[in-house]
Amino acid sequence: EASPVNTVMMKGTRMRTLILAAVIFAVIGCQTTPQRQVPTMPENEQGAQAMARGDYEAAIDYYEMWLEKYPQDADVFFERGRAYYQLEKYDYALEDFEKAVTYYPRNVAPMVYSCGALLALDRYEDANEMVAAVVSHPMYPALAEYEMFLIALFEGTVIRVVDKKHSEALEPLNRAVEIANLHPAIFEHRGSPFIKRAALYQRALCYLDIGKINACVADMEEYIVLSD
Repeated sequence: EASPVNTVMMKGTRMRTLILAAVIFAVIGCQTTPQRQVPTMPENEQGAQAMARGDYEAAIDYYEMWLEKYPQDADVFFERGRAYYQLEKYDYALEDFEKAVTYYPRNVAPMVYSCGALLALDRYEDANEMVAAVVSHPMYPALAEYEMFLIALFEGTVIRVVDKKHSEALEPLNRAVEIANLHPAIFEHRGSPFIKRAALYQRALCYLDIGKINACVADMEEYIVLSD
């Protein structure tokens, strides 16, 4: 029969053994069970979401992180350029649009936005050359309706301002107004439901310059309604 001392010692030994086994099991369990990875959204997608909600500064930050890893991503250069454009940082926008075209020459959309940036910077001659490059580009017919509207607006503007051919400027401006009238849902989706105003304003100036006062007044009245 075991003495009380031996019994206590045996119980202590078993307890230490159980504790040791538990520690070993815990350690092995930690080593063999992989930690669940929390999925993260790529920076380019986070940038797109920031663009969609109008947070252009955040979009630029996300695109910057993405471009550090993928420095030749033409699409992201284009989108970052659009973000700079919205912030009226037109010089930065132009640089990004140029890189977008360099890395993917078949995409004519960045050239369209370059026209707008050049006009905003009062670089009318450069804008005129860019418009000509867009309309002669082999991918020009493949432009989406929104970009078709923009290039028609820019074309009419440079014809009026640079070439001083007010009657000729009416043709692309009429085209811009027609596109806006035909595709309001597209302009709404792009976050520019009232951008038609820009074409109306330029067309009104053309009508004024050639003496068509009634047409000028009609465009300005619609311009005011859209502005309200």
